[in-house]
Amino acid sequence: MGRWFEQGFTLLVFAPHPKRLTTGQPPTMLGLPAFVPVFTNHLHRTLPLIVMSAPRPLAQATTPLDAQALANLAELDPDGSAALVPRVLRTFAGSMERLRAQLAAARQRGDTHTQRLVAHTLKSSSASVGALQLSALCAQVEQRTRDQQLDGLDDYLDQLDAEAARVAVAVQALLTE
Repeated sequence: MGRWFEQGFTLLVFAPHPKRLTTGQPPTMLGLPAFVPVFTNHLHRTLPLIVMSAPRPLAQATTPLDAQALANLAELDPDGSAALVPRVLRTFAGSMERLRAQLAAARQRGDTHTQRLVAHTLKSSSASVGALQLSALCAQVEQRTRDQQLDGLDDYLDQLDAEAARVAVAVQALLTE
């Protein structure tokens, strides 16, 4: 998600301000940089533990995007007037392609440090749009590279790239609806 800010992505969303969460005051308009910690904390509390579990074979997944996660995202813009979901999906798609290219280059160089950083970034952003299998694969790559467990890493990187391609197709399909 950090790349979103570097690209000058400024999106206003309707969300509760952290200080108002406990006071019961009405929501306020927040810029995305102020909103991200609130949204990230919400995701950490609500996403199922499957994100951190071992990836299941790709053949078991029927769709790469979780409908509930997308619905939760859509709830932030109930009438769609801010076009939040399409804007987030377009930003995610661009970010994911840049990250995939960085991951491929790091893989070719044998740079596990960069692989870990890219996997970490992609893990969070993919979970936020409901790409839970992609997020789980990123978590595995991140953990393996952090622990220097490099046996089988290429298999995880192959699965991650294939899942990212599936997610890209699914995101594009949503954007053309």
